[in-house]
Amino acid sequence: MNFVRASGDSSEFRDELPQFVAEVRDIFDVVELRQYLDSVKRLGAFGHICSDEEFGLFRAHGAIEESPVEAATDILAMEHFRELLLGE
Repeated sequence: MNFVRASGDSSEFRDELPQFVAEVRDIFDVVELRQYLDSVKRLGAFGHICSDEEFGLFRAHGAIEESPVEAATDILAMEHFRELLLGE
């Protein structure tokens, strides 16, 4: 995801994006990619280490700053990533 995000701001990353996508496709098959992309609920550190219950607890106690703009950016980035990897 970081590579895809960086490609939006940097021509160097943008130029390397097709090669990056090709390498990811070489490593993982389409089924694995789809399973991963379909299972992502959150991005960032909390997305990888917290269950839904734990995330809710952190959120309820103000330990997680949330921004509607950042959330929208994450959604758009994930959809772009899905499109690149799966052609959807």
